Amino acid sequence: MLVFCEKVFDGPIDTTAIYQYTPESTWQMVGKVDQLYIQLRCGQSTVASAKVYVDIETSNDGQSFAVKTALALTVTLTTPGQIVYGACADNGSTPNGGYVRLKIYGATGNSYVTAWIAGRSQ
Repeated sequence: MLVFCEKVFDGPIDTTAIYQYTPESTWQMVGKVDQLYIQLRCGQSTVASAKVYVDIETSNDGQSFAVKTALALTVTLTTPGQIVYGACADNGSTPNGGYVRLKIYGATGNSYVTAWIAGRSQ
């Protein structure tokens, strides 16, 4: 059953920033569900072959996070100005902690990223 479907990130990603995270206000909401469906919209790349990566991280205290799924999603923009959508699912086979966040980062070039998460309970 669908519990929520929310935009959780909307901003620039560049290689000079270490990591961008979904807002703290969403971490408990995302941690309440068993299954996640993540969708990214990436665009406004300044270079060819820009890459955007997403890791799923989880925590029980909301401060010390561990990587649940490394490189859950990789999106490659092959030409400057291109808009690309990417998606992945976490079926819940490994339980979440009480808090879940996305770590979003780039490897090459700058991009603008919008991320949505749909959460389902079994």
